[in-house]
Amino acid sequence: MNKYAAHGLADAARSGRRILVVVGRVREALEEFRPMVPDARVRLAAGAERIDFSSLGTIRFSTPGSGRERGLAVDTVYLGRGIPSDQATVARYAPCVTASATGEIVCA
Repeated sequence: MNKYAAHGLADAARSGRRILVVVGRVREALEEFRPMVPDARVRLAAGAERIDFSSLGTIRFSTPGSGRERGLAVDTVYLGRGIPSDQATVARYAPCVTASATGEIVCA
Protein backbone atom coordinates (compact mmCIF):
# COMPACT_ATOMS: atom_id res chain seq x y z
CA MET A 1 0.00 0.00 0.00
CA ASN A 2 1.22 3.48 -0.84
CA LYS A 3 2.19 5.36 2.34
CA TYR A 4 0.53 8.55 1.06
CA ALA A 5 -2.75 6.73 0.49
CA ALA A 6 -2.46 5.17 3.95
CA HIS A 7 -1.86 8.59 5.50
CA GLY A 8 -4.89 10.08 3.75
CA LEU A 9 -7.13 7.16 4.74
CA ALA A 10 -5.94 7.39 8.37
CA ASP A 11 -6.74 11.12 8.44
CA ALA A 12 -10.20 10.48 6.97
CA ALA A 13 -10.91 7.79 9.57
CA ARG A 14 -9.64 10.07 12.33
CA SER A 15 -12.32 12.56 11.26
CA GLY A 16 -15.03 9.91 11.66
CA ARG A 17 -15.22 8.17 8.28
CA ARG A 18 -15.74 4.42 8.06
CA ILE A 19 -13.38 2.90 5.50
CA LEU A 20 -12.95 -0.53 3.93
CA VAL A 21 -9.50 -1.19 2.45
CA VAL A 22 -9.41 -4.05 -0.06
CA VAL A 23 -5.88 -5.34 -0.64
CA GLY A 24 -4.12 -8.54 -1.61
CA ARG A 25 -2.26 -8.84 1.71
CA VAL A 26 -4.06 -7.51 4.76
CA ARG A 27 -1.19 -7.79 7.26
CA GLU A 28 1.20 -5.82 5.04
CA ALA A 29 -1.36 -3.04 4.61
CA LEU A 30 -2.13 -2.99 8.32
CA GLU A 31 1.57 -2.70 9.17
CA GLU A 32 1.80 0.31 6.82
CA PHE A 33 -0.84 2.06 8.96
CA ARG A 34 0.52 1.21 12.42
CA PRO A 35 3.15 4.00 12.70
CA MET A 36 0.55 6.55 11.59
CA VAL A 37 -2.09 5.66 14.17
CA PRO A 38 -0.58 5.67 17.68
CA ASP A 39 -3.86 7.21 18.90
CA ALA A 40 -5.99 4.30 17.66
CA ARG A 41 -6.83 0.78 18.74
CA VAL A 42 -5.43 -1.80 16.30
CA ARG A 43 -7.14 -5.18 16.16
CA LEU A 44 -5.09 -8.01 14.65
CA ALA A 45 -7.57 -10.91 14.84
CA ALA A 46 -7.33 -13.00 11.67
CA GLY A 47 -10.22 -12.14 9.39
CA ALA A 48 -11.30 -9.17 11.50
CA GLU A 49 -8.32 -6.81 11.21
CA ARG A 50 -9.30 -3.22 11.86
CA ILE A 51 -8.22 0.11 13.29
CA ASP A 52 -10.67 1.99 15.53
CA PHE A 53 -10.39 5.69 16.34
CA SER A 54 -11.93 7.54 19.28
CA SER A 55 -13.87 9.66 16.77
CA LEU A 56 -15.80 6.46 15.86
CA GLY A 57 -14.00 6.33 12.53
CA THR A 58 -12.69 2.93 11.53
CA ILE A 59 -10.55 1.25 8.91
CA ARG A 60 -11.43 -2.35 8.13
CA PHE A 61 -9.38 -4.61 5.89
CA SER A 62 -10.45 -7.24 3.39
CA THR A 63 -9.12 -9.30 0.54
CA PRO A 64 -10.95 -9.70 -2.76
CA GLY A 65 -13.41 -12.57 -2.69
CA SER A 66 -13.29 -13.01 1.10
CA GLY A 67 -16.93 -11.95 1.54
CA ARG A 68 -16.07 -9.68 4.49
CA GLU A 69 -17.83 -6.81 2.74
CA ARG A 70 -21.27 -8.43 3.04
CA GLY A 71 -23.55 -6.43 5.30
CA LEU A 72 -20.88 -3.80 5.91
CA ALA A 73 -21.80 -0.11 5.67
CA VAL A 74 -18.90 2.29 5.09
CA ASP A 75 -18.27 5.75 3.69
CA THR A 76 -15.28 4.80 1.54
CA VAL A 77 -14.12 1.62 -0.16
CA TYR A 78 -10.46 1.80 -1.18
CA LEU A 79 -9.42 -0.75 -3.81
CA GLY A 80 -5.68 -1.17 -3.39
CA ARG A 81 -3.04 -1.60 -6.06
CA GLY A 82 -3.51 -4.82 -7.99
CA ILE A 83 -7.23 -5.07 -7.21
CA PRO A 84 -9.22 -4.92 -10.45
CA SER A 85 -11.37 -1.83 -10.84
CA ASP A 86 -13.64 -3.37 -13.44
CA GLN A 87 -17.41 -3.11 -13.41
CA ALA A 88 -17.92 -6.43 -11.59
CA THR A 89 -15.57 -5.47 -8.75
CA VAL A 90 -17.15 -2.04 -8.30
CA ALA A 91 -20.62 -3.66 -8.34
CA ARG A 92 -19.53 -6.08 -5.59
CA TYR A 93 -18.54 -3.22 -3.26
CA ALA A 94 -21.22 -0.67 -4.23
CA PRO A 95 -23.76 -1.89 -1.61
CA CYS A 96 -21.23 -1.04 1.12
CA VAL A 97 -21.43 2.69 0.37
CA THR A 98 -25.12 3.10 -0.49
CA ALA A 99 -26.11 4.04 3.08
CA SER A 100 -23.55 6.86 3.21
CA ALA A 101 -24.47 10.35 2.03
CA THR A 102 -20.88 10.75 0.85
CA GLY A 103 -20.16 7.15 -0.18
CA GLU A 104 -17.32 6.60 -2.61
CA ILE A 105 -15.27 3.82 -4.15
CA VAL A 106 -11.66 4.84 -4.73
CA CYS A 107 -9.22 2.88 -6.89
CA ALA A 108 -5.47 3.03 -6.31
